[in-house]
Amino acid sequence: MTARLVARLALVACLLAAVPVMAACDSSAPQATPTVEASPSAVVSELPPGGSSTPALETSATPTESISQILTEVPGFPTATAGAPSADINQSDQVRVYALVVDQLLGERLPPYVYLSPYIGQGERLDDPNEQEPIPDGLLPALSSEITGPRFESTDFSSTIGPLEDGGTVKNNGAFVTLGPIVEGSSSSAVSVLASLYHKVGDAVGMRFQFQKDATAPGGWKLLSSTQQWTDQ
Repeated sequence: MTARLVARLALVACLLAAVPVMAACDSSAPQATPTVEASPSAVVSELPPGGSSTPALETSATPTESISQILTEVPGFPTATAGAPSADINQSDQVRVYALVVDQLLGERLPPYVYLSPYIGQGERLDDPNEQEPIPDGLLPALSSEITGPRFESTDFSSTIGPLEDGGTVKNNGAFVTLGPIVEGSSSSAVSVLASLYHKVGDAVGMRFQFQKDATAPGGWKLLSSTQQWTDQ
């Protein structure tokens, strides 16, 4: 009896000694993970191992706005004059400006005859006469009184030049001048004018002149710049 009791007590002792080991083993089992519901505004701050994420790009301007800002903010971007509005000057100032243009255009090479197109020219080469816009009254007398030497007349191009097969030379060894519209210049007191000078086929030039109102200058206008636009020479 005593031996059996001793054996049973030993068995109970072994079972009791095994309980902590079993509890330790149970503690390593997977535990339930609480579920978290993410709201639309939730921000993920950590990524799982091996994960990846692409940051979102932020933009605050529409494509149209960005393009318009780029185009208008380019420093020193040249201002086009082809579609510039007409300058708001009276007819007397128009005569003065055009007289200065012809004087600058002819330079020291004064021909015996200077023929002016009776209409203001249009287009890049002023070869499209605007019959709704004649040259201002008083221009021919002003030219005759201010530029000594040539005889000034107003006539159309076709009746001024000889046969093209012979070079299309202006008759009487003269020159043909076409004036463009007087448009606004680089400032409120400046104007810009395109004009062309033709002698014969292969001898023609287009110039752009800019003048500024100046009470101290002869005639009240001062030459600011002259730029060659094209040449057939």
